[in-house]
Amino acid sequence: MKRNIIIAILLTTMMLLGAVVISSNSYAITPKTGIVNEHIFYAENGNTISNANVSTVTNIYNYQGVLVSSSTGASVSFNLTYGSYQLVVQPLFGNVAGFGYVIASQLYYNLTVGKATTSLNLTVPVASTSTHSFSITGLSPSSATVSFIDSSGFVFNTITTNGTARNVSLPSGPLTVRVYYDGAYFQYGVNVVGTSPVSVSITGQENIFGYVTSSTGATISSVNVVVLNKTSLSYNTQQFTGDQYTVFSNNWTDSVVMISSPGYAPYQLYPVKAGPNSVILTPSNSTITTAYALAKNPSYLNVSITYSLNNSTPIPNLPNASVGSLYWQEILDHFTTSYLNTYLTSQFLNYTNSTIMVGSYNYALQTAKVSGSMTLTASTFSATVDAAYYNNAVTTSVYKPPLAVKIFGLATVNEPGKLQYFYQFAYSNSSLGLASSSVTVTSYTSPVKVSALSSTGFFTLNFGSLKLPKFINANIGMSWKGLTSSQYMLNSTQKNTVFVVPTNTSVSINVSNAFYNPVTGQSNYLLSNFTWTVNGKSVVYGYNISFNFGTTLKSTVNITGVSASNQTNKTSFTVYAYNGTPFANYTISYSGKSPYRGNTSATSTSPVPISVPQLTPVSFSAYNSSLTIPGTSYKMFLDYDWNFTNFTSASPNATNRFPTPTLNGTNLPGNLTVTGVTGGSTKVYFAVNVTVTTPPSPAINVYNVTNTKLSIINPVSGVSVLLSGNATTDPYFPISELSFNWSFSYQNGTKIGYNSAAIPFVSGSFNGTWVVVKFNTLQNVVVTLKVTHNGVSGYLNRTLTMLVNTPRLVVNSIYVAGKLVQGSASTIYINVTNKGNENTTIFKIWIVVNGVTVAQQTYTNEPLNVSQTRNLSFKWSPNLKGSLNIEVLANNTSEPTYFNQLGAYTTTVSVSPPAYTTPLIVIGIIVVIVVIFLGYYRFATRGSRASKTESKPKIQIPEQKKLEKKK
Repeated sequence: MKRNIIIAILLTTMMLLGAVVISSNSYAITPKTGIVNEHIFYAENGNTISNANVSTVTNIYNYQGVLVSSSTGASVSFNLTYGSYQLVVQPLFGNVAGFGYVIASQLYYNLTVGKATTSLNLTVPVASTSTHSFSITGLSPSSATVSFIDSSGFVFNTITTNGTARNVSLPSGPLTVRVYYDGAYFQYGVNVVGTSPVSVSITGQENIFGYVTSSTGATISSVNVVVLNKTSLSYNTQQFTGDQYTVFSNNWTDSVVMISSPGYAPYQLYPVKAGPNSVILTPSNSTITTAYALAKNPSYLNVSITYSLNNSTPIPNLPNASVGSLYWQEILDHFTTSYLNTYLTSQFLNYTNSTIMVGSYNYALQTAKVSGSMTLTASTFSATVDAAYYNNAVTTSVYKPPLAVKIFGLATVNEPGKLQYFYQFAYSNSSLGLASSSVTVTSYTSPVKVSALSSTGFFTLNFGSLKLPKFINANIGMSWKGLTSSQYMLNSTQKNTVFVVPTNTSVSINVSNAFYNPVTGQSNYLLSNFTWTVNGKSVVYGYNISFNFGTTLKSTVNITGVSASNQTNKTSFTVYAYNGTPFANYTISYSGKSPYRGNTSATSTSPVPISVPQLTPVSFSAYNSSLTIPGTSYKMFLDYDWNFTNFTSASPNATNRFPTPTLNGTNLPGNLTVTGVTGGSTKVYFAVNVTVTTPPSPAINVYNVTNTKLSIINPVSGVSVLLSGNATTDPYFPISELSFNWSFSYQNGTKIGYNSAAIPFVSGSFNGTWVVVKFNTLQNVVVTLKVTHNGVSGYLNRTLTMLVNTPRLVVNSIYVAGKLVQGSASTIYINVTNKGNENTTIFKIWIVVNGVTVAQQTYTNEPLNVSQTRNLSFKWSPNLKGSLNIEVLANNTSEPTYFNQLGAYTTTVSVSPPAYTTPLIVIGIIVVIVVIFLGYYRFATRGSRASKTESKPKIQIPEQKKLEKKK
């Protein structure tokens, strides 16, 4: 720490020697600049030993703490504007030829630039190092981070070790060894001698630890701990993430520990007692305010900087500001009145181009001095410094709008307390007003006050001509307890703005959005003033007032507003206080009908009965409802509330479907509430009967009645089957309350009559849940089940394909050998096919004329297998003469009798009279006919004796007799 004391003394001396107050008569707009040539040397024990390391870093700051320039090297040049600066050579751990590794201290130097060229030779104290064996004991297998720190707090070496001895370069003399291990810091004071080994041990250390909380209940996110040795006046800082800390040391006797968090005043522990030390921190603010004042003659610019610091905020930009305590900074930097006076006056730069620009102008410094007396105690610092600047090129024309002023501002600093920089700009011209700002301001008139900044840099204040503010009455906001709608405006024209509010109610009236400052283009209502009068009597103030209009129907409100730019304007509007009930007018309609209409201005005492179909869109309308202010044509805005089971709407027009019917005389409750914006309401109640429109869900099952009602997919043709609808369901009615109806058709849509030959009735009922029928057809049949309740029907269609489980004989053609003669036997040849799905050996073939069987033949042991075709013959003696229509049928005893007609063959034959009665000419004609007949037969049956597939009609109707006529 001795080196710190030397640096502080050097700083004080150089500040006193280097502080220059400019009082010349040079007011050039362009600032003068000078070149500074810097050369840095190393010295040990007062003896210069070499040039500085080429990696040496030099930073140059102005006295507001702003970095102006930076360079790397032992010999560098800077081009700087005339004025006072602080030059800081950063500490360095590096190599010097012939000396090995050395530690170079941090060097502060006050630099004054006042001529074209300045040469600067700086000597930086260094300490040579030697190689030492360093070890640490007491570590578990994990590793620790070890830092070696000199008396000025410079960390010149950091290593990571698991405890094994390592060689490190260390200077001789007292050092602080800081070990970060297992989330805690361990501190050791060691004295390094020659090349002796250096060791420390984790064991036997005493720690201080604890939680840090805020007096406000806010979350603490980081903790800073400064450990300062009162004897050596050396200190170091540790930072912890979160709200707790742990620090170890082998000796707390001379230590002072300061615990802090950004934005809070530090908490000091002394004497330090090992163990838990939880602390509560209190927020702390310090301020530095810079006020610029542009005179009526704008050639003159006055600047005033006021300091108001508490113990949580050291004076910024001095060597030991990082100690985090104003009190300890005083001790470490050896504050004196002259020291501080020089520091404070050095805050003012020779030219304002880096601090403030008025339009395009900057100013030159004339004088700078501390005004009054500064105050420095153990915990506070206060002082005010004034400076006068001048630029004769700036005339009153600068006040002509638009005017832009740029000011350089410093951001709020939170280490450890909160240091806020505030800025003000005053001007002496009543025709100007602040129009806009790139930062937040708390006033728009002189002086313009700027809020604390979040970032460092230039901000801009733009000034324009003053204009009267404007009221926009339509944007006035009102509210009161129970308010459900903001539609309380009855008329919106600026000259006749009309509102309605409830009677005997406290109403909040807000003009924050209704007041416009054309200078700033904003409302600025927080920085404006408002005076209200109601009916020329009551007077209230503020942008947001509360007022009860009582029962006075009509009131006039006047407002006088003074803008943030200090300009005044007025407005007025009308308020009606009224709580009437609306005239509720409703219409309920569906399916193009409007069966329910009504209106009332009083809440109904009994519900209005309405009946609507289930699942049908129902329209509800209250659009024509109204509420008029008495004695006026103003209609109040209305709110609507349709409220039914599972259906609500806030629209005057709404649509709903009622999904569930009401049964057994029950009703759904519902209501319509029409409410005026001031709270008066009318309610209409409804009792809703929902008629069912959901049809039943028919189910068709087919059972084989001969096999214990075995469920089947397709019935056997000609065999009784049961059609059952017992599985039919309905969501609202039991099956006992449903009615059934069975019907049949072919696939082409042709209806089949009840108990027809195609589908004869067996048992049950065509209007019952079941019916037994036969399907005497081979075509597909569509079975339809209609199930009905309350006039609502459900339908189900099922297509059945008939099965054949017997032989089925089909006559394909006949042939007569010779001619047919009445009374004479002739051989008839028959071509027949088994189109069933079973073989047969016994069957019968017969001929029918005019409904009478005239010939028949039974065949036994004559196999006729499935799909087999055979030619058979038998004798026939016609007993009639002439042209006869004959029907030839074939049948097996196991096939249904209705198959006879389906397999029949019909044709026309000619039977001649007996020969003794036939004239010769007739005989000749018969001969011709026989010849033609034989020719036709041979032509028609050529190749037909093989198996043929039975042709079917293009339109499937019940199988008809085949009409194949002979000629």
